[in-house]
Amino acid sequence: MVVELLLRDAYEELGRVAMIAEGYALKLFDASERRNAMEAAGRLQQLRLCTVTMIQIFNLFLRKPHGQGMAEAGAGSSHGGREHTRIADGDAGG
Repeated sequence: MVVELLLRDAYEELGRVAMIAEGYALKLFDASERRNAMEAAGRLQQLRLCTVTMIQIFNLFLRKPHGQGMAEAGAGSSHGGREHTRIADGDAGG
């Protein structure tokens, strides 16, 4: 029951951050339409932070490597926490 609540909260948080990212993406679009490089750079940085946060939420709470449960996935990752960093840095390939 506790795991179900944690999963629900993780999905809700993932959705919340996605909504924030959507707002930043729309503002980035507006800045690009106005050709405002300074504002576009700021919006890109905000989008990057949202993306990194969403990847971390997914990897820590929702990914189930090798059939492990949620609690085991965070504690027993064979990647030593490197996987979300590789993805966040743009290296999603294996």
